[in-house]
Amino acid sequence: AKKWKTGFHHIARQAGVPIVLAVADYRKKQLTFPIILEPTEDIEADMQKLYEGFAEAIPRRPERLSEPVKILWEAKSHRGQKPSGPKAIEVNVTLAWRLTKRASVAL
Repeated sequence: AKKWKTGFHHIARQAGVPIVLAVADYRKKQLTFPIILEPTEDIEADMQKLYEGFAEAIPRRPERLSEPVKILWEAKSHRGQKPSGPKAIEVNVTLAWRLTKRASVAL
């Protein structure tokens, strides 16, 4: 896609809940939660943070990245890199625990 839809951002902002970014890195075989974003009125800046979060990982199919993420991903010199090993992904338990701890504190 050339541009992401932003309905999720509007819903999260109006509901007063954070947007939790989940990123699968197929090279490291990890699922991480690198960003917990409190949505602001500046949608463009928030979207840029989300794009950057996705650009850090090696996706399963780099050719299918959305245009905003692909530009950042290629700028980070990931071009030509492909995932290795089996398709299974391990969850980074430490980050999942931190996310749960933060969510329970916010309640």
